[in-house]
Parts: sequence; structure tokens; C-alpha cells
Amino acid sequence: MLKNILIMRSYQRSKLFSQYLIKEGYHIYHEPLFDVEQINYKINNKNIISSLIITSFNSCNTILLNKFAKNIKIYAIGNQSCEILKKNGYNNIEVARDRSVLSLIKKIKQDKNSKNYKLCYLRGQNISYDLTKDLIMSGYDIFEVICYKTNEFRSFSKEFLANIKDINFLYILLYSQNSAKIFYNLAKRHNLVEKFKESKIICFSSQIADMVKNIDNNMWFNNTEIYKNINIIRNYYDK
Repeated sequence: MLKNILIMRSYQRSKLFSQYLIKEGYHIYHEPLFDVEQINYKINNKNIISSLIITSFNSCNTILLNKFAKNIKIYAIGNQSCEILKKNGYNNIEVARDRSVLSLIKKIKQDKNSKNYKLCYLRGQNISYDLTKDLIMSGYDIFEVICYKTNEFRSFSKEFLANIKDINFLYILLYSQNSAKIFYNLAKRHNLVEKFKESKIICFSSQIADMVKNIDNNMWFNNTEIYKNINIIRNYYDK
């Protein structure tokens, strides 16, 4: 099998990562599963917020547009998701160790000062784990703002469908539980489940991996990996 990798994101969202993989000799394909619609740009009570929580790159625009102070404390799920914030002068950022919501919650709870903060969770309309509820139950002062929503695509792109018959993928990269669900549903709709069965599904958290392993009678149970177990991917994201 050629070193083909299918990234379930747009090229723009994974441009630098794709360039890195190409230099390493891989052939890269992109197929986004949804588009993102920004909502609730303006945060009226931002002056009372002392710390922000983000679990997606899609929340970064809200921080920039509301012109939060550059020294505000930010808890983020991954280095790449907050790279645009660093480029705009935000450097007081704590990043989750394992790129998962549970790991991020653990990071927040380990911060001895975090219970003194007025926390604001900037999130999407749909979430796979209720971070706000978890922290409230642990005694944290937190509220949330829904700043974006995702619109799922109902089909793979025509270009992808036209070329898929001649391509076998070594790795398929899934970045969220929502992406995993959409990917499987579209594969099923287009009768491509069997074609993807031999590909190794690379997940960016243990929660995503657990979900994928249980899809369709455990069809990917033995073919699912956490990204940290794939050197070429870990070396980029954990650098």
C-alpha cells in the first residue's frame, strides 16, 4: 500500500501538517466533513472574565474579535488549535497533555489558582462531553458561550468520490467524536465502509478511539490507534 493519508479536514485547516507529511514521503488527501458557522461574536460581559477555555480552533476568532487582554489565562486542548492566538500575542496559554477534554479538565483542576477565576468556556453548539457541568460540580465559577456551530455535509465531495476507487489509505485521521460519527455515516451512505475497513483509523484522543472501536460491530476495533502511537504524527503534534 502506498503511503496515502486521508485527513478529514480541509487543506486550510491542516496546511502545515500536510506539508510536513509530504516532506516525509506521504501522499495527502483532504475531505472535510462539515463547515463552521460563527455565531455570538460579541461577549457583553467580557470584563468579568479572568480565564478562557477553548476546545477547538473555531473558538479563537471569538477571542480575537472581542479583543481580550493579551495576558488573559487561556486553557486549550492542543498547541495547533491555539497557534493563531500565539501569533497575535496571547502567550498565557496552558495546553492539555493528551489533546482531550478530560485531559484539559485535569489541567484546569491542577492549577491551584483556577478556582479563583471567573471561567468562560467558548464552545460549539454540539459537544461530546459537558465540561461546564463537570467543573461546576467541582466548585468552579464558570459559564459558557456558544460561539460557533457546525453544519454537517450530507455527502462526500464529487471529486473524492470520483477518485476513491483507485486509492487505498494507510491512515485515516479523525479529530473529534463528531467527525468520527459523520465519517462513518457518509461511508455507509456511499457504500464505502468495506473499502475503509483495512485502513488504520488514527484518533486524537482516547474518547474518539473508544467510539470508533465500537462502530458497526467493532469493525475497526483492531485497526484503531491513538495518534501518539504513530511516530510521524506524534512528532508533529507533540513537538
